[in-house]
Amino acid sequence: MSKTYETREEVEKLSEKDPQLYGLLTRAQFTALNMADFVANQPPIPTLLDTANEYNFTIPMRDGHLSTARVFLPSTPATNTPLIVLLFGGGWVAGNYLQALAEARTFRDVFNVAAITISYRLAPEHTFPVAHHDAWDNVHWLSQHAGEKFGIDLNAGFIIGGTSAGGNLTANVVQKAVHEGLTPKITGALLLQPWVLEPEIVPEKYKELFIARVQNADQITFSEECAQYVRDKYQFDVKSPEFSPFNTQNPHKGFPKTFIEVCGADLLRDDGLVYEKVLRENGVETKLSVIPGVPHVHQTFSAFGEQLDCVDKTRIAEAEGVAWLLGKEAPDSKELLKKWVANATP
Repeated sequence: MSKTYETREEVEKLSEKDPQLYGLLTRAQFTALNMADFVANQPPIPTLLDTANEYNFTIPMRDGHLSTARVFLPSTPATNTPLIVLLFGGGWVAGNYLQALAEARTFRDVFNVAAITISYRLAPEHTFPVAHHDAWDNVHWLSQHAGEKFGIDLNAGFIIGGTSAGGNLTANVVQKAVHEGLTPKITGALLLQPWVLEPEIVPEKYKELFIARVQNADQITFSEECAQYVRDKYQFDVKSPEFSPFNTQNPHKGFPKTFIEVCGADLLRDDGLVYEKVLRENGVETKLSVIPGVPHVHQTFSAFGEQLDCVDKTRIAEAEGVAWLLGKEAPDSKELLKKWVANATP
């Protein structure tokens, strides 16, 4: 069983800074992220060559919009090849479907699965609930067409995963799939540093533990100021059942196996910690991974070119989580990390 964090003291301690990471950030003179600047300076989406096993395609949305996705097929597919669908993060205001390129390629290579990275439209041009509708439309279409189109078997495994805002979309898609009886059934949820709560909707019994929004309000990669920027641009309704599974009728029961990743110095830390407890209370099989002392999406700091233990631990834990969701053996850590680095190159 995963370690859980049951007291305020245990939860608070998770924010103690990782010395290796913060030493690097001090040397690099890294300053806190300004969300408006980050959005304004988004790089263009890379143009990748299509191959027989990796190529773009489109998925129709409910309003006729064609949403770009990319499929990553194993070189030696089996008749029972599972599917992993990945949703990018970026606060519903930034990011693109190739953000999860390394994850998609690595999970494909290590587990011999198919992976698909999907798109959704962003604010401020597209406010709530457009991204949530797009996420559902993508997954629903794949549930009906991916098997025949790509020669895979969703009954062998149908996992939905996402990071940050993508983790929110994942949780909501899976909850909707449970409520609507989607078939083939989603067999696993991969929630990486998810945003699934706001203070107004935290269950009363867990309010004492929901402290990261204050404790980590000034963290460097996603501060409370960044979160407010996102709220203003995406304009989500915090009480809407489309924003959080916590707002739906009869939530949580019947959820598939769920892996949740949490960062100790993250503004969104307690979203994941509380969600894992509530799912477990409702009979859901869960696995929790906590990386102490690191901020939101700290993996991006690997771009500085230094080896970081916290990044390696995160990648290993995520792969172990996918292995658990698939019912497969965890991969060799050294080989996994080599593949991850190689697969990050467009």
